[in-house]
Amino acid sequence: MIRLDLHFELHYRIESPHGDFVFNIQPAHTAAQRVLQESVVLAPDVPWRSDTIASTRNRLLRVHAPQGDFHLTYAASVTIEHHIGDPAAIDECPVARLPAACLGYLA
Repeated sequence: MIRLDLHFELHYRIESPHGDFVFNIQPAHTAAQRVLQESVVLAPDVPWRSDTIASTRNRLLRVHAPQGDFHLTYAASVTIEHHIGDPAAIDECPVARLPAACLGYLA
């Protein structure tokens, strides 16, 4: 098992009356990845929400911030259980035969 401690600080200056943000910084909740703790601190303190994309389990943090300085601080601790397979047991697959569901992870 691997444990990751994340910390992000993002700073913006919003010149228009408001700014809408969609951040893709939150770790996904999956069978192999567990979010032990996380915190979101916004200045100014405005409401936020987290949406999960069902197909990928990616989490999007959405914020509607007012004009002026805007700061986001995000911290989390995550554990990841890696699957370790025998490379000799993995068959090679030509790119032309890859399932369409895999292609999004190759870009």
